[in-house]
Amino acid sequence: YSSGSYHPPAIHDYFNKTVQPYLEKGISFRSWAHVEWSSMEDPLHLIEDFEKIVDDAVNQLSFPLICAYKSERMPEYLRNILMETHPYILVEDDLILSEQYPSSTDVK
Repeated sequence: YSSGSYHPPAIHDYFNKTVQPYLEKGISFRSWAHVEWSSMEDPLHLIEDFEKIVDDAVNQLSFPLICAYKSERMPEYLRNILMETHPYILVEDDLILSEQYPSSTDVK
């Protein structure tokens, strides 16, 4: 989401094109994202859609992705979305399993 343009298929295509060469060549890699939303006034359903698309791409392509968020800048609604789309949460020095993330038996 940038400059008012939001295209879910383009996001998914970007992940596929960026990650696929590493997978095909058996090259190990990691991905790190520092996530900041420009405004919490943006429609929160767009953030939810984006997080679900990224989670789906990560699961389909089986690559490690770490996302960093500032918890004090997250409204409760957004925290719930993040707990539903991230299997593990690092809070301070504790790594916890998200109870809201669908189990592997729930994933299509």
